[in-house]
Amino acid sequence: MPDTGDRYLVLQFVDAWTDNFAYVGTRATGNGDGTYLLTPPGWDGVVTGGMTRISFPTPVASIVGRLGCDGSGDLGAVAELQQQLTITPLADGNGAGSGIPSPDGAVADDLLFFEKLRVWSATFPPNPDDLGYQQRSHRSLCSRRATRRTAHLSRPWPRRSPRPPSPARTSSPGCSEPASDHG
Repeated sequence: MPDTGDRYLVLQFVDAWTDNFAYVGTRATGNGDGTYLLTPPGWDGVVTGGMTRISFPTPVASIVGRLGCDGSGDLGAVAELQQQLTITPLADGNGAGSGIPSPDGAVADDLLFFEKLRVWSATFPPNPDDLGYQQRSHRSLCSRRATRRTAHLSRPWPRRSPRPPSPARTSSPGCSEPASDHG
C-alpha cells in the first residue's frame, strides 16, 4: 500500500456475510506505506518480510477502497495512487484462496439456481455469531406456519368453510418437525 501523505484512504474488508472484519488506512493504520498478507480461513503459514496479516473469516471477501479527492483537478493524483494499490499472490502459491465453487455442470438450466444455492450454502454456512438467531427464527417460523394452518379449528364459527388438511402434508415447508395444532 502506498504512502498517501495527508490524503484520506480507507480499505474496508467485507466477508461473505457482509460483516466488516478489517480496515487499513488513515484512521486504522495511518497513511504510511505498508504490505499486508491476506490469508484465507485456516491458514497456518508464517508471516514474513514485515507484512501485517489480515485473516479472512470466509473463503471470499470484498475490499472496498476509498481515497479522498479534492475536486476534478485532483483526479490525476487519485488515479496515480489507485494504480499503486496492488494485490500480489505469494510466489509459492501458499495460502491461495479457493474462491466461489462451481455448481454441478450436469444440472439442468431450470434447476441451476437451486444447485448454486445448494453448493454456495454448503461453502458459506451461516456466520457462527448468527447461527443461534437463525435457528430460533426457523423454529418460530415453523411454529407460526403450523398455527396459521390450524387456527380456524379453534374459532367457534369460521367465516368460511375450512378446507380439510392434506393427508400428504405432515410438516411445514422447510421445517423438519411435524406440524401440530397450536390453536
